[in-house]
Amino acid sequence: MMLNHRSAAKSAANKRALEEAAAEETVEHTQKKAKVMDASTFAEFDLSEQMPPSGIHVAHLFSSLEFSLTTMALYHRTASFPLVKAAVESSCKCSFSTSDLARIITIYPEAYECSFTKPTDKLTRPELCLKPTSTSFRTRMTVFCNNLNKLLATLPSVEDALGPTPLAQLRAQERRHAAALTPLEQANYLAKPVPKELQGLPAWLVQKVRTAEWHKTALTQKVDSADRLIATLPTLHKCFRACSK
Repeated sequence: MMLNHRSAAKSAANKRALEEAAAEETVEHTQKKAKVMDASTFAEFDLSEQMPPSGIHVAHLFSSLEFSLTTMALYHRTASFPLVKAAVESSCKCSFSTSDLARIITIYPEAYECSFTKPTDKLTRPELCLKPTSTSFRTRMTVFCNNLNKLLATLPSVEDALGPTPLAQLRAQERRHAAALTPLEQANYLAKPVPKELQGLPAWLVQKVRTAEWHKTALTQKVDSADRLIATLPTLHKCFRACSK
């Protein structure tokens, strides 16, 4: 009977703590959570403008977690994870799980002291409790954002991760083909009379246009030569087989 009364009193105290924590949200915090979160929201804490949405989301969770823990400390409430979870979800309007807490601690390992409550009976499970290692919100938020920036710097760029695009590959191939063209062939082509369409244009522009035309013509000739070579391969194969007998 005594255990049931104690459990009911504890549940009532937890419920009252949640209600008080939610009621203590300031106007400034309410306005902040109504905004669309982007990197500029945490610019004052030096968060990188290049931070992806997943990083911004973690920063938002950390900010809400800090606010919730501060509110509980003011009312001398034990910051057990069920209470923290409810307060953070009420504050940031999104889910908050132990996996999210693990991400935060991975980014900022020194942020909290973790402990467990002592169960009052065999049926009650220990609950994880959090305690900030310092009280300066600005300092802690800046450290968290700087750690996020360091993680972002270790990630490869999109170009390095995905490799060259087809367009980049084609341009590189075109440059290789252009480098294979002999200067003598190019000089012979450019020595021909200037077409009427290009007469009257500046010499540098005429040179650029005719050089591009020469590259295109030479590449076409190379492709035609390769096609002709491929077309003759069966005949050459038969000839080689006949000679080997």
